[in-house]
Amino acid sequence: SDVAIVVLSRRATEGDDLPKVNYNENGVADTSRNYLALSQREELMFEEVYKYFDNVIVLINSSSPMEMGFLNNPKIGAALYVGYPGYYGAAAIPQILTGEVIPSGHLTDTAAYDLKSAPSYVNSGPDATIGYTGKGGRYKDYAEGIYVGYKWYETADAEGYWDSSTYTEYGLNKTGYDAVVQFPFGYGLSYTKFNWLLQSVTDSSGKEITELSTLKADDTIIFKVWVENIGEYDGKDVVELYYSAPYKKGEIEKSSVNLIGFQKTSLLQPGQGQALEFQVSVSDMASYDAYDKNNNGFMGYELDGGNYSLSFRTDAHNVKDDLNGREMSYKYQIPSEGYKIEHDPVTGHKVENRFTTYSNETSGAQSQCYEPQSLYMMSIDGNDADPDYDQGITYLTRDDFKNTFPERTSTRSMSQKMFDNVFKVHDPINNDEDAMPKFNSKDTNWTIDDVKGLPYDDPKWDELISQLSIEQLATLCARGGFGTISIPEINKGKCTDSDGGTGFTSGIATGDSGHATKYPAANIIASTWDWKIAYKWGHAIGEEGKALNIQGWYAPGCNVHRSPLGGRNFEYFSEDGRLCGEFVAQTVKGCTENGVYAYMKHFAANDTDEGRNGQFIWMEEQALREIWAKPGEIATKVGKANAMMVSVDRIGGTRATGSYALLTSLLRDEWGFRGSAITDYYQSGNVNDLDEGIRAGNDLALLPGGDPNALIQDYKNPSATTVIALQKSAHNILYTYIDTIDRTEKFTGIDLNQTVGQRREDTSGTWWRPLLYTIDAVLATGFVVWGGLA
Repeated sequence: SDVAIVVLSRRATEGDDLPKVNYNENGVADTSRNYLALSQREELMFEEVYKYFDNVIVLINSSSPMEMGFLNNPKIGAALYVGYPGYYGAAAIPQILTGEVIPSGHLTDTAAYDLKSAPSYVNSGPDATIGYTGKGGRYKDYAEGIYVGYKWYETADAEGYWDSSTYTEYGLNKTGYDAVVQFPFGYGLSYTKFNWLLQSVTDSSGKEITELSTLKADDTIIFKVWVENIGEYDGKDVVELYYSAPYKKGEIEKSSVNLIGFQKTSLLQPGQGQALEFQVSVSDMASYDAYDKNNNGFMGYELDGGNYSLSFRTDAHNVKDDLNGREMSYKYQIPSEGYKIEHDPVTGHKVENRFTTYSNETSGAQSQCYEPQSLYMMSIDGNDADPDYDQGITYLTRDDFKNTFPERTSTRSMSQKMFDNVFKVHDPINNDEDAMPKFNSKDTNWTIDDVKGLPYDDPKWDELISQLSIEQLATLCARGGFGTISIPEINKGKCTDSDGGTGFTSGIATGDSGHATKYPAANIIASTWDWKIAYKWGHAIGEEGKALNIQGWYAPGCNVHRSPLGGRNFEYFSEDGRLCGEFVAQTVKGCTENGVYAYMKHFAANDTDEGRNGQFIWMEEQALREIWAKPGEIATKVGKANAMMVSVDRIGGTRATGSYALLTSLLRDEWGFRGSAITDYYQSGNVNDLDEGIRAGNDLALLPGGDPNALIQDYKNPSATTVIALQKSAHNILYTYIDTIDRTEKFTGIDLNQTVGQRREDTSGTWWRPLLYTIDAVLATGFVVWGGLA
């Protein structure tokens, strides 16, 4: 055979981010290239391959896109990004290459020629967490703001930032955007071809919406798109829908394009078509203004006046032409005065700054972040009027990309005031006006079964919780490591919770090292762009849980790919918060409806791994809401999540596990989350504090054998504030338990018959399919392990 398959692999793991250097076979660092670039040894290997083989196929076995400019070599005829496929996913690779299965995946990240072109690069990777001088503590600046992944590359292109860029390797002459981005977010190929046609645009009542119509903030736009297979092979297609909002220079930051919807067809034979429906809530196109940048006296979500376009695309960069040759981009109008989204459109709860202290001197608008357990409340952007707290961070702005493009964060010092009032753990703050609630009560004799199916706020819950003693309450909260305790008095059984971002981790929770299924990595599941696959994954976890007597799962990942260097990108779905959120939501839903509650993790901004324990993450509230916390929001509202693992870092200056703004004001009061929140593996010192946590909304310490006497300061003689907090946490923990049982019993099912692929006997049409049957060389480099990396 004259066909060679080259497998390029890169390892990734919890606790480390991918290095910005490469290594030779002797472990010597090559500082001229990063870990996701080809090594010198790999380049030499390719030269040898080209000598002996005319046709080369490359498989990328990596948790993140590599720097793949080498694929432009004309000797390489095909490439397949396989990621970490799990125990059995690799079996699909020859089926795809031979044409038995028609590929239909799309990228969940942008693949750039040079990772340094991303604004997050300088402050990501192993060297990105910097230690404060003088007092201890570490920090990381998310100085890129909202411009993450394609939202950076596409917006920079819209602003002409890439105009002078060139790419001339392998005889090519690429300029502008094409010289920077090799494969856009959402990119994917198939062996067949598809035509699209917009069939109708209506509101929720069925009334037609014409182009340039004026929209209301509470409108829903319903698009119906016809997709037809016009090729020669069976296949599935992905239709991506993006919106573009009007940007006004110097005002609210906005990406030039934003994913707002996606659908995938079923398997279509040549000549077959399918109608896909997209429902767009106009309010979902709003941008968050934490500083009243448009000076209209309002801080919150806003729809600026002007033209909004909604475009159907094959990826984030390319708008699809319909079968008549017309670009599938459609404009609608918002009145010049715009709309202020003062209440959450789903929950109806008030939306306001939760993390930002700021006063706009022009408009008079002002906000104050609220952290009742903090001695000093710092804005999460780190910029403070008091020089003892001010971090002096410059954030990337569309108003001036060139001069605000992030540089390497410099070393800062921590003042004594910041050390004493923000960094250190202090005694819990009690409210003298709190009245001691009833506990250890004999007035009622309810069991957990008596509240099954009742709303979270039903008074019977209070009566049930009042029956528990202080010891039961405190032990329930403190001993949350890989399960929760039994409380026989209320018929609550002992629960076992298992770790594992790609399936249960064998042996950690159950002591049984013989049972574990390693599913494909989360970003590979998301590469299907099919939410049903995520639901099936969650449902399968539920089946395993029932077989292994496991009730809870520390997953799925709800973090975002901030950088390709993220060490746990294989546990997280995408660089886009919305795509990630939809997959988290459906995974959680499938799992919870089949008997296992899912602690989606890590909420929030735990997007890189190196040095994450207790580090300060400085970011703007707009970025937190629109990107880093977005998956948790969607999972709460769509997936009805009832369990959450909290990140081990700090949201700005406040420990995430002790942030009332994050875990109560935003998560519960604004989004309507009902259920329990648990720490990551509990660490004492200045990383976690359970006293602070139960007051803020963190209910459980992930600490096997956790001692309430050690974790709760006034356990033996509790204040009214402590008892109120313990009872609320117990309510949350028990609600997770019984709500999962109730939802499982009421589960009626969805259509699970959609298949991932379809076998085909016809193997003609591309050069590599027939040749692969007689392949006699498989060349591999790096770490070649098909199931063991995730």
